[in-house]
Amino acid sequence: MDTLRSRPTQQRHQQHRASGPLAPPPSARRRRFWTVLITRPLAVGVAAVVVLIALPALAYTGANAYHGWQRHHPHHKYPGDLLGQPGQPGGPGKPGASGGPSAGPSASTGTGALPAGGKPGGPNCTLTADLIPTCGVMFGVGPGEYTDQAGPAALANFEQKAGRSATLLHLYHRGDEMFPTPAEIAKATEPGHKRVLLINYKPDWGTTWANVANGGQDGRIDRLAAYIKSHYTGSFMMALHHEPEDEVSTNSGSGMTAKDFANMFRHTVQRFRADGVTNIKFTVIYMGYQGWAEQSWFNDLYPGDDVVDWIGMDPYSYAKADGAAYGSLESLVNASTAPKRFPGFYNLMVQQHPGKPLMVTEWGIFENSSNTSLKPQMFLNIATQLQQHPAIRAMVYFDSPQAPKGDTRIDSTPASLSAFRTLSGNSIFDLTVP
Repeated sequence: MDTLRSRPTQQRHQQHRASGPLAPPPSARRRRFWTVLITRPLAVGVAAVVVLIALPALAYTGANAYHGWQRHHPHHKYPGDLLGQPGQPGGPGKPGASGGPSAGPSASTGTGALPAGGKPGGPNCTLTADLIPTCGVMFGVGPGEYTDQAGPAALANFEQKAGRSATLLHLYHRGDEMFPTPAEIAKATEPGHKRVLLINYKPDWGTTWANVANGGQDGRIDRLAAYIKSHYTGSFMMALHHEPEDEVSTNSGSGMTAKDFANMFRHTVQRFRADGVTNIKFTVIYMGYQGWAEQSWFNDLYPGDDVVDWIGMDPYSYAKADGAAYGSLESLVNASTAPKRFPGFYNLMVQQHPGKPLMVTEWGIFENSSNTSLKPQMFLNIATQLQQHPAIRAMVYFDSPQAPKGDTRIDSTPASLSAFRTLSGNSIFDLTVP
């Protein structure tokens, strides 16, 4: 059963029970309210204080939890799907083993020295075997999200507007799909414009994390491994079930606990390696929000340094002066309502995993129609702050006219586009994909 689809159904059922025939009538509920208010004023006062303290954090994390769930839902327009029908081994149009960013001699275990970050880009900046910039930052995009625009056209359109070619293309696949597709490979190997592919993949599609961890989808993984070996020799990034936080269950028998996720990730990586696939750099991607990172189970999600090459986060910002994560790159990647308790997600990852490169795998700013000056101002702010977070080695924009919480397009207004072109023109993005 599709666990993503079942969750909102359960929520609707719970809401129905709370307001259905078994619920007390409104008059009884009103009498009960006034009785409690009069006879237990101290309890009511304590409850009010707790609500006032918790409300800002709940509003902040709740909105982003909703945003994350929406992008997990099956109605998502998968950019990977739009780049062409997934190829099949031996099928028509098989491109043969294609090159791309040079593959390292073996799968990385993340133990190599991390090139120092925060350096300006330039003509001599390139990528290591682990796809880490030797200097500069990769400029990436998920183009045409939540639209029916064909992937190649969406990418070309975004690059034309941004005034720069992307060095990283973000795509999505799931289940039994075979990838990279011929169209995706063409974008990765385009003469003069080579790109790294970052592919979000859900090997657990239609089942649970525990099922994958216990070998239930080994056939699915093996078929994909065979396809990759015969179709694409270039190095690329694969994120396994991005943003797992809002799907975690604390029920030990659910197959969807935080430890089940970590075991699923580990087993999938090890299976690919056992199948002889050496050109994938594995990425764990979190939502990157305080409400999830403070859960008691959060650290159980991490699969282990030996199976993780990159760590990603997906922060978004509302273009409001008092909006969540608004203002700067620091407020985007280190948003916190209680800095002494929670240092911010970027800081947390740097503290916990100092040897890992970080990537902002999705980011966007929702347009504010009542004050269109705020979105471009944040683009301009970020343009001056890229070197202040040296662990960030890639920034990947989520460009969509109808993301669940608003319009993230870089050209939602002329001022927004002008400011984004200032950002994309920063020399820190100057690097060459080998």
